[in-house]
Amino acid sequence: MKTLQVKNDELSSTLSNIQQIQTRRRSRLDGENNKLYSSESVIRNLQKELENLKLENDSLFYQLQRIKEKAEVQKNSCNCKVDKMMKIQNKKKFENHRLHFQSIYSEAKSSKNLSLKSNETVNEKLEEDLFKQNASFNCSSLNILSKSQNKEKSL
Repeated sequence: MKTLQVKNDELSSTLSNIQQIQTRRRSRLDGENNKLYSSESVIRNLQKELENLKLENDSLFYQLQRIKEKAEVQKNSCNCKVDKMMKIQNKKKFENHRLHFQSIYSEAKSSKNLSLKSNETVNEKLEEDLFKQNASFNCSSLNILSKSQNKEKSL
């Protein structure tokens, strides 16, 4: 009887071992219930996800840089409009609105045909001429100043 019991125990342990092996084989095919296999697949999936997130982060970083560059350009330019006929009569007024001329002035510096001389009055004249040629702004504060000067002249 004891031998039968021992053989029964051996058979049951063998059966449980076989079932465990079958479960492992199925889990390798299914990707479930095998802790080692599933942890490896989880690690691979997480690595893929990490790579995707890095790529997305890089993309978002470059988009942010482009947005910052556009915002910086917008800070340096004025959306105002100035009439072509308007003259800049006051050097102080001209200095206050230097932002208007920065892009034009940089174009003038980079232009091969136009050489800016070291004389300040010549440079200002060139800036004024460039501004008048590219007069695509209309600055309300410049208009207000010119109107107030016109009123002073008429008095």
